[in-house]
Amino acid sequence: MVEILKEILDKTEGADAWKIIDQETEGRELFFVRRSLDMSRAGKVRRISVTVYHDFQEGGRRYRGSVTARIQPTHTREEVKRIVKESVFAAGFVKNEYYPLPEPAGERGAGFQKGSQSAKIPVSLFSSRPLGDWLEPLTEEVFKEDTGGTGGINSAELFLNEVRTRILNSSGVDGQYSSYKGLLELITEWKGEREDVELYKEILFSDFLPKLISEEVKKQLSLSRDRSLAGPTPSLKSSTVLLTGDPVSEFFQYYLSQSSAKSVYEQLSTLKPGEPVQGDNIKGDALSLKLLPYLPNSPLSAPYDEDGFSLLPVSIIEEGVLKRYWGPIRFTHYLGSEPTGNLKNVTVLPGDRPASELRAGSGLEVVSFSDFQCDPITGDFGGEIRLGYCTDRKDRLPVTGGSVSGNVRDIQQELYFSREVQSAASFSGPETIRLSNVRVTGAG
Repeated sequence: MVEILKEILDKTEGADAWKIIDQETEGRELFFVRRSLDMSRAGKVRRISVTVYHDFQEGGRRYRGSVTARIQPTHTREEVKRIVKESVFAAGFVKNEYYPLPEPAGERGAGFQKGSQSAKIPVSLFSSRPLGDWLEPLTEEVFKEDTGGTGGINSAELFLNEVRTRILNSSGVDGQYSSYKGLLELITEWKGEREDVELYKEILFSDFLPKLISEEVKKQLSLSRDRSLAGPTPSLKSSTVLLTGDPVSEFFQYYLSQSSAKSVYEQLSTLKPGEPVQGDNIKGDALSLKLLPYLPNSPLSAPYDEDGFSLLPVSIIEEGVLKRYWGPIRFTHYLGSEPTGNLKNVTVLPGDRPASELRAGSGLEVVSFSDFQCDPITGDFGGEIRLGYCTDRKDRLPVTGGSVSGNVRDIQQELYFSREVQSAASFSGPETIRLSNVRVTGAG
């Protein structure tokens, strides 16, 4: 089907450029109620998408319109012709400023990492055996720490997919790679003295790392136990707040958005390379942020982005200073900056202080939110507390309810990052960060 599609695209008038993404996904799924397997499924799906680009001029300005359509493997040649012609027509109404498509690595012109090759993605252990052979060891990992008693796993859904991707375009790109995407959706429960508790956790992975899943399950069971013992969160007008675990990566999304070429082009960010991103007088830790094609155990690791641009590690922020914009070729071209591609793995350098030092003194540490969000434009952040710990010099008591809120711009000059590092999904960075002068609304 891909060769037929290429032939039709090359012969269709007005299809000035094109991109094809051909993906085949083979998957296994297991559904558990407590420790009992309730259902299992297996499947294979192929998805082909084509993006047709049509170039035109209006008022002396050059535009490149585009439309993306789905092609089914069962489509006839005539059906594909019709879809391509309709896409060319529709693309004529999309007035995006002109931008080039990626060229093969090693054949790019100025500003296109000339002579570079795409990153090599290490082979996942999952590739050594058929997918079905991994279900038993993965299941053992899921339930290894579920010993029964007052707490355990209420339900679990386990997904393991192998995704084979091919990206082609009219500029000569033809990249292929395989990746593995694993997902465990977990609900743990704990029957406490005050109340019975259920907590939801999503664990993403791309490799079989012994103890990784079981350690995450053990941690979640511990949080469920503490949540069953938690009292109401007190109100604190201005407090030291620590974020630990998942909320940390969400907090740094603000800086990722502000440094993106897309945000700058759309005038949602005014940051410029060479300028400080945390203000002029940093009292805490200076931020250093990189984007990577590959991060161990990340399902988003890939040698190419969705445009077929070959990816390499890129340093975006160093010691609190913006070094460069990042983003797909379209928006970096608009700004006249070197393209980086749409990298999806983020790493933030940790600090020098251990988490125990950051916890010293009074304050609130939040390890689980019902929903923590950080606005990538305004910097406003907040979330409802599912589980936290109020600390003073003697005690560390679990609390729940209430909320945390603030603005990154108001507190960014005094951020502290733990020495300990976490690695989860597509993020690697400090396990804990300390924020000063944050509002805590109590549960009472």
